[in-house]
Amino acid sequence: MMQQLNESGHYLAEVVNTVLDISKIESGTYKLQLENVNVYALCQFVLKEVSDNVSEGVELLFESRDISGSEAVGYMLHTDMQRLYFVLRAYLINACQHTHKGSIKFAFEVYLDKVVFSVTDTGDGLPLSVASTIFDRKKWDVTKEDVGLSLYIVKLISDLLNGKVWVDTTYTHGARFVFEHPKV
Repeated sequence: MMQQLNESGHYLAEVVNTVLDISKIESGTYKLQLENVNVYALCQFVLKEVSDNVSEGVELLFESRDISGSEAVGYMLHTDMQRLYFVLRAYLINACQHTHKGSIKFAFEVYLDKVVFSVTDTGDGLPLSVASTIFDRKKWDVTKEDVGLSLYIVKLISDLLNGKVWVDTTYTHGARFVFEHPKV
């Protein structure tokens, strides 16, 4: 009983914080907190945070590449760490909710002018008709527990950071979500 109360309290706090974030971003009062962030370290932290949400039997994979094709262990990006964390966590949690077998691959690639983050899964996928509206302010899958606003916030954050978000509709073995973050 106590665990259920704690989980309910945590869930309620997430809902409240989500609504506050939307309000600040939409009203233009959210101020980006730009700093140099070790992207590899942040990705490792996010992976550890979401690992309990991965279904049994689903493999959680990670990959990073810099411009030379090497692993991008020390790559620093000038960004708002909390907002980037939100985007990456939202993508991974979404994949965990929809993937019950196979794998979830979390990756980032460094290019000359941008860093491209992606989460690719072997889960349920989504109808093509939904791909173009998945980042809109509405919930398309009412069977899931979350409030359905995290992908909308991802879009707002992407706009704040002058980035791009999309669903890769050419991937057909589940879903692939992409966030393109420009280098500042």
